Formats: sequence, C-alpha cells, structure tokens
Amino acid sequence: MPKNRRIRVDYISTPLADVPTVDALEDVVNSINSLKEELDSLKEGASGLSGEIIETVKKSISTLTDRINGLEEDKKDLSQKFDSVVGALAATILLTQKVKREKEVDFQVIMKKPEELTFTFDHLGNYEDVKAQLEDYASFLGKIPELKSRGVKLGGKLLICGRPGTGKTTLVYALAKESKVPIIDFQKSLATGPPEDIATGIHAIFKFVREDLNNKPLILFIDNFDALAQSRDLKQSSVLSALLDELDSINLCDHSILVIAATNRPDLLDAAVWTRFDDVISVPLPDVRARAEILHLLLSRLLYEKNIDFPQVSEATENFSGADLENLVSRAVVLLEKRRKKILTTDILLEIAHSMRTEILQRIKEKQLQKRNLQREEYLHQALVQDVVTDDKKYEKLLLTLTKLKSGDSLSKDEILIAKNFEFLTSNPEKSIEVLKEKRERFQRVQETMQKMWGAKT
Repeated sequence: MPKNRRIRVDYISTPLADVPTVDALEDVVNSINSLKEELDSLKEGASGLSGEIIETVKKSISTLTDRINGLEEDKKDLSQKFDSVVGALAATILLTQKVKREKEVDFQVIMKKPEELTFTFDHLGNYEDVKAQLEDYASFLGKIPELKSRGVKLGGKLLICGRPGTGKTTLVYALAKESKVPIIDFQKSLATGPPEDIATGIHAIFKFVREDLNNKPLILFIDNFDALAQSRDLKQSSVLSALLDELDSINLCDHSILVIAATNRPDLLDAAVWTRFDDVISVPLPDVRARAEILHLLLSRLLYEKNIDFPQVSEATENFSGADLENLVSRAVVLLEKRRKKILTTDILLEIAHSMRTEILQRIKEKQLQKRNLQREEYLHQALVQDVVTDDKKYEKLLLTLTKLKSGDSLSKDEILIAKNFEFLTSNPEKSIEVLKEKRERFQRVQETMQKMWGAKT
C-alpha cells in the first residue's frame, strides 16, 4: 500500500503587469497572438487544477476563447474590445491567487505503528482523569462490530485543549501505544503553502484514511489544530471549509478512525468547529503533586542525592509545564558538567528553577501580546467588513467584485483595487459572499428592529 500521494496544482505563469497594452490599432492586432499564448498557458494550468476553482477557471477560459475569436472576426472598436479581454484575463489570473508556474503540492502520510512509539502513560504525571477519558474512547476502536450491532453511532472526534508544553501530544502518542493502534500525524503529513494548496491536501489525506486503509483501527492526530480551524472571516476560509467537510465525512463506527485534535489557542477556533467534536478535554498545567511525579520520572535515570527535596522543587516550579520541567532537568545536567559534579542536588534544581521563572513569565507575556495582535488584526478585518455592510454603495461594490471573482468575469480598475484592499476575503469568494450577506442581513434586521422601537416610542 503506497504511503505517498502527489497532488499537482498548476498556476498561471504571467503576472498581470506582463499582459501587453496597446496604443494603436496595429499594435492591438499584433498583440492578439500574445493573448492567445496566455490563453494556452491558462488551459495548460487548468488541466492540473482540482477542487471548486476548476469549474470557474474552465468557464473563464471558455469565455476568453470566444472573445479572442471575436477580436479577429470583428475589427470594429478593436482597441476597446481588446482592453475588455485583458480585463477578463486579469480576473482569471486573480482566481489562481499566485503567479507561480508548475507548483506541486506534496504530502507524505506520516504513520507510526504502536511498536515504534516510545511514550507511555508512565511517562506522564498525575493526569488520571484525562487518561481515563482518552482510554474510554480508544476502547471503542476494539468494539466497533458490537457498537454497530447495537445501532450506536459515534463520531469519534475529540478536541484536547491546553497550554504549550502540558503534554497534549505526549498523551495522544501514549494513547496510541497503550491501545496498540497506529497513529497518523496529520500536520506533519500536510504540506505548507497557500490556503488553496492546504485545502487540497486536507481533502487528499482524509480520502487516503477513508479509502486506502481498509477500515483498520487508527488514530488521526491533528496537532496545532487552531492553525487550520480559525475563524471563517480570516484568509484561510477555504482551509476551514475543507476541514469541516472532511470531519463530517468520517466517523468512528463506519471508518474505525478516532480523530483527536489538539490546540493551545481554543479562542481562535471558528464556532462551527466545536459542533464537530463529541467531547472537549482540557489538559491543565501540572499541579504540585503532578510536578513532583514528573520530576521523579525525569530524574529516575540520573544520579541525585537521596534526600532531594521534591516538594520544595515542585513549589518553586509553579506555572511550569511538563516541557518546562524536562528543560529544567536538562539544564541541571549541563550545569553539573560545567561544575564537574556528578550528583544532582536540590540546590542545583532550585537554582535552575529560579532562573527559568523569569523566562517563563516573559514567554507568557509574549503569548499574551501575540494573542492581542491576532485579535487586533481580526478586529480590523471585522471593522472593515462592518463598515461595508452598513454602507449601501460600499456593500454593492464589494459584493459585485467578489461575485466577479467567483465567476471569472473581468474586473474594472476600481474593482481590482477593492480586491486588493479586501485580500483577506478574496481567497474564497464564494464563502466570503455568504459571510458578507449574513452580516448585511443581520445589520438590516437590527435596523428594522430599531425603527420599530423608535416608531413605538413616537
């Protein structure tokens, strides 16, 4: 069974600035051949496209073909007609979002068998409640025939939330090993690139696990889930749409797949995402007891003084994640080497812990700042959209621009400028139109309600 799949996506080769412009009728006639070459490039690119954009591009190419043929047959007002065809060509190029040719989107399914995994629940601290919840769902993978016979329908989708370093990834890999089922790392399998490429990769990977694995039990792990499932108002709406569609396409009982997503930014997730999961599991920072257990595990292979004060070190590591504690022990070992000592002591652990506290507090501040900046960008986008939906002329202009982008019609100079100003909406015009109309209708309902209230008062 092949693990490698390749998806080919071709883009238009010539940017808009390279499309010839003319001043005289003779120059226009001579430029038709160049326009035909550009059309041939579009046709070649369309042969490799997949997804929703293919029909739009094909329609645009068909329209362009007819219009170029018309240029040769009717020489009247040729200059104006040529400019119109160039505008249509520009719109088609904008649809592809990039001017890079022969771009390939690759993915290689990263699957690990349980015997290849090293983490077990013994490597984790006091997360008994979380472990129990995960084990309950994993146990269903071995009971699918029984569940089907009882008519039970389980989505088999879990969302794990927790701060960075709390052990979310370790928990999932430990679950795969304990359950003796393979695990696919979705994010490592997915190639990076523009939103359309990522959306194509999402469809391909889900198709692979649905159709090529013969219903063998497995865990599909989507780490850093917020990178894919952010608000549909942002640029990556095509990614979100692909993800939602594919999450709906599988379930545990029919496909023997347990989907587990993990995020440290649940605040960024789109509202529609939450309804796709059967359960949400929170992984907190380890408490004093859990930190002591983690330190015991980390120090078990090292030489340390017999009377080491684990409670004191645990108290000194407040707000430390499991990853922070691992880093603490690593730094302590390095410090031992520098001081040419062999036995780890309480004092050394406390010294490192105190030095790390400042770093951790700074990291928390930086995360908070990053969060505020992302929120500020999202608020800016929302403010721009809100300004449009409350203004009839702006709304109609933006709606018309998005509609033309969706259908592949030519854009005027003003519309090209609008598309640039609202770039965060142009990656998926169809979805953006839906969002825009929803916001417009909501605004109009509020206006009607206010008018009724005002009328009642008067």
